[in-house]
Amino acid sequence: MNLKNKKAEDRYVSIWTFIIMGAVIVALVMGVLMILSVKLDVRNIEADTLASKIIDCLNEDFDYSKIIAKDFNVYEKCRFHREVLDSAIYYFNIKLTGVSDSSEYSLEGGNTDFRVQCEYQELENRVEIKLAACSQKSALIEDVKAGKIYKINVMAASNQVAI
Repeated sequence: MNLKNKKAEDRYVSIWTFIIMGAVIVALVMGVLMILSVKLDVRNIEADTLASKIIDCLNEDFDYSKIIAKDFNVYEKCRFHREVLDSAIYYFNIKLTGVSDSSEYSLEGGNTDFRVQCEYQELENRVEIKLAACSQKSALIEDVKAGKIYKINVMAASNQVAI
């Protein structure tokens, strides 16, 4: 076959180029629409993370007498932003109970309506999609200075809906 002095015709190359470019554009648009149409629900993860961070924070240099003091600020101790946690999408409740005695202390912050929603979901033993997602964690913490052990129960809730 003699291919000398043969030239490809531009009109055929340009048609195929536009067809391939069109297919790539359609694929990109479909991919972006599929990703953006998915609604992610990260409320359970946020509530679980908030409860874990509170327990870890309070466990660090735990002193019961400092926590029950009037000037104790959980936001400063745990390095939380008050504006974020006190917004309408988060809630936390910290309950400290003495193991050897009957001492008890409770502290809460955020949208207190979520406490009722969490208690309702726990009572009914089901998860409601339209209500806040809740997480409960507990741990034993030792107050080294006082030589006492306390049980910490943390209930955290989130109702942030991802877009």
